[in-house]
Amino acid sequence: MFLKRTFFCLAGAALITGAVQAQTNWIDTRQTQQYTIDGEDYRYKAVFNEMAINENTSISSTAYIVDSKQERPVLFAFNGGPGSSASTLQFSGVGPWSKVKNSDGEDEFTLNSSTSLKFADLVFIDPPGTGFSKPSMKAESPADVWTPKGDAQVFNEYIEHWLEKHGREDATVFLAGESYGGYRLAQMLGQSFDFKLGGVLLVSPLLDASGNEGVQGNIMPYLFSLPTFAVAAAEHGMGSMKGMDHEAVYTAAKSFAMTDYVNALLKGGELTDKDANEIAGKMADFLGLSRDVILDHDLKIDGEFFRMNLLKPEGKQFGRLDARMIAPLPEEDNGRVSAMNDPSLGLGNSLIIQSDPIKQYLKREVGIENDLPYVSLSLEVNGQWRYGNSDSPWTEPNFYFNPTPNIASQVENNPDMKVLVVTGYYDLAVPALSPWYALMHSGLKPEQVTYEIIASGHSVFAEDAELPRLENIMEEFLKP
Repeated sequence: MFLKRTFFCLAGAALITGAVQAQTNWIDTRQTQQYTIDGEDYRYKAVFNEMAINENTSISSTAYIVDSKQERPVLFAFNGGPGSSASTLQFSGVGPWSKVKNSDGEDEFTLNSSTSLKFADLVFIDPPGTGFSKPSMKAESPADVWTPKGDAQVFNEYIEHWLEKHGREDATVFLAGESYGGYRLAQMLGQSFDFKLGGVLLVSPLLDASGNEGVQGNIMPYLFSLPTFAVAAAEHGMGSMKGMDHEAVYTAAKSFAMTDYVNALLKGGELTDKDANEIAGKMADFLGLSRDVILDHDLKIDGEFFRMNLLKPEGKQFGRLDARMIAPLPEEDNGRVSAMNDPSLGLGNSLIIQSDPIKQYLKREVGIENDLPYVSLSLEVNGQWRYGNSDSPWTEPNFYFNPTPNIASQVENNPDMKVLVVTGYYDLAVPALSPWYALMHSGLKPEQVTYEIIASGHSVFAEDAELPRLENIMEEFLKP
């Protein structure tokens, strides 16, 4: 969901200065733009680059490079999925332009007064199968680029290649990954790379994937989710904490989750009926569900069950990516996985979201002439992602993927490296407690991590009210 924002006006018309330069495996398309923000003129090159991986597969990016005599850091940003382009971070995040709805409900682009282009040059990377990166709209797997390790390797190689092509090998590099992009980022840090890393930004990040896997015997998803569930319940006027501030609700529920609740879950079958009833009663106060329902679920409330049932008497569901969004319950048998009915996802009846407005923006802003559709999100890519190292997912532990210690290792080798996490109180997809747990069990110390929870859903930078705070956070993060 793209929220309406107020921005400064364009200072000058676009100045076209470049054309397509094709090399064996590198495409470069660019134009020069200029606008004024906070009274300061910004003249920048908008650049599209595409690197071939093989004859059928490529990876591409859109960059904004400010004309400056001073050395500027470079922020490489990417979203998750897997199967998501970088369009959310670019156009509902830190890029110079934002895609919003006008009064007629149509998409338009307005200047972003909170853009991180003030502090760093920006590169938004679209992985294979998204954006204009090939294979576009194809379900066939492009070899190993749709695996965690292969994907991370391609990203590291692309960043190195981009820096070389733009003469920025000595620049300080910052990496930003949202959702699965956080997992990708942690994977990248476990591989060799040849650039000067200044810090990592983890936005609503998946890190320890086992913490989200609802399998028998794994209590972590229920522990991590409870504080976020409590915030969602209070938001919708349910439970004993309705009407209370989201931060106060989260703090109280987190305290309960990490004491009485986790102790009860750890006992498993040894938990007495008396104690189970007592815990279920406390959970009912936080979650707005009945004690009997909670007991029927053995004190373990699944995220999809919670969001589809809390408001069920009213015929409503609320969002997984943003618990504040409400929609009618879908038909009971619509043949879709429950999470695909998330009203905050905006998927409709397709597995793929294309954006003609973004395609036209890139044609106008960067000069890209492309017959392909711009793919914002592809669940075809997501459905073919292979988490194991071979064709069979059963050759490795299938429910334990945790690259977070790679971040701690990089900080140990580079103590000045910054680690920033920004998550949302209303995000059920990656509850705020989950990445905190992963980082605090990775070898990092609390003082080595800046951890921010804001009043948002999964896409934290799409939150209008939080933009001043987020801009300050990004300015501090991107300081040399």
